[in-house]
Amino acid sequence: EIQHAAPAIVARVNAHLGWRCVGAIALRQGPVRGAVRAPASPVPSEEETARAAAAAAEVKDDSLRASLARLGAAASAARRPPAR
Repeated sequence: EIQHAAPAIVARVNAHLGWRCVGAIALRQGPVRGAVRAPASPVPSEEETARAAAAAAEVKDDSLRASLARLGAAASAARRPPAR
């Protein structure tokens, strides 16, 4: 299906970019590589969660305050050096 639509795909890509940068599409058959998984995000500690909640305590909107506290705790945990 892609091979059949290749001329249209090339034309649309070139039209989108504004110049003829793609001349043809080359389809190659080969083995599919395994998916690369991103490392798991670190879980914020209770101290990081409490510190982030205290920093957002003055925000009046409950939903925004909770979102900012989660964001702050996650950012703090991400900066922590990885455990060995």
